[in-house]
Amino acid sequence: MADAPVATTPALATLLTPRLSLRAVADADLSDLYDIHSDEVVTRYLPFAPWAGYDDGRAWIARMRGLVDSGQAQQRVLQKLGSGKVIGTALLFAFDRDDGCAEIGYVVGQAHWGHGYMREALRALCSHAFATSELGGQVGGQVGGGGLRRLQANIDPNNTQSTGLIERLGFVREGTLRERWLDNGRPTDCAVYGLLAKDWISERN
Repeated sequence: MADAPVATTPALATLLTPRLSLRAVADADLSDLYDIHSDEVVTRYLPFAPWAGYDDGRAWIARMRGLVDSGQAQQRVLQKLGSGKVIGTALLFAFDRDDGCAEIGYVVGQAHWGHGYMREALRALCSHAFATSELGGQVGGQVGGGGLRRLQANIDPNNTQSTGLIERLGFVREGTLRERWLDNGRPTDCAVYGLLAKDWISERN
């Protein structure tokens, strides 16, 4: 479905990396997204069950568009340059307008694990979040170009692939929320990670 016309939300900037385009979700992405979100291994630590069919995907796309249009989130897909295949998603959400903070979430298809795609994507997303004036109208506490002051990631400590990735990006583990989530009725902990704009900027100067 990569060759189909792509209808995206104009207000959501497309971010480019050497191998990826991070852009708004399009209807044409449904098939690729279904391959990712219907995989029980990939969705093991996500806050929703694997998609059972395309209707689940359509509902997700509609929900994400609503959040983007209302300024509550920035949901992007990760599209490989060249092939046009969508291999994952990356999300900024839970904006705190007073304190200049937001949360980050992400997922990548199992076939693309171990190739550095998500690290590449999140580097671009963090730089965008901390530097761009696009976020200045949504949150306070601007730094530099008017972006966010702090990013947070909440991760199941058992998800060692995700915690390892976020730590390599410079996020610092700040604590554990005990039994924060219910996973199929079983209480699980939440590891809280934070990254400050001043640390991100400092490490890259």
